[in-house]
Amino acid sequence: MGASCAPTCRYSCAEKINDEKRKEIFDKFWSLNAAEKHFFIATHVKIGEVKRRSVKKQKENDFKKINSFKYYLKPEDSFIRVCKTLFLNTLAISNTKVAYFFEKHHKKHNNASVAKPANSGRKGTTDEQIDDVVSHIESFPAIESHYCRSSTTRKYLDESLNVTKMYNLYKVEG
Repeated sequence: MGASCAPTCRYSCAEKINDEKRKEIFDKFWSLNAAEKHFFIATHVKIGEVKRRSVKKQKENDFKKINSFKYYLKPEDSFIRVCKTLFLNTLAISNTKVAYFFEKHHKKHNNASVAKPANSGRKGTTDEQIDDVVSHIESFPAIESHYCRSSTTRKYLDESLNVTKMYNLYKVEG
């Protein structure tokens, strides 16, 4: 867990949420699985329109910032608006994680465009490349679970396969 925000914070976060409450929120967040963490972010970060801009646009939709985020924490029964610094430091996550969540998940449901972080550092993977990898994985024979066949529909790959072997076969095919 990171440090609290500055005493000059416009939301006075440090006065509203003490370090004990922040530690409880931190522990609760990191005890969740990946899907629950995404749900936590979805319920504690609100996305909205930019209400005021300091620079005039030169072309249509040529703004650096497309959306505004509002961050909330729930130390007790009600949500309290906090600054971005306190939110990210309390959960010990980066801004990229929040931006990634809204880029991938929120866009599907609301067709909202969210600006990617300027220095994400990753090259994009095309849908075609993803489809190729998925079809390659699906080309291997899948085996049902021996122990819980009746209670699950999961399929498993043969135990002789591993990621390295599958990757080498993918390179040979490609």
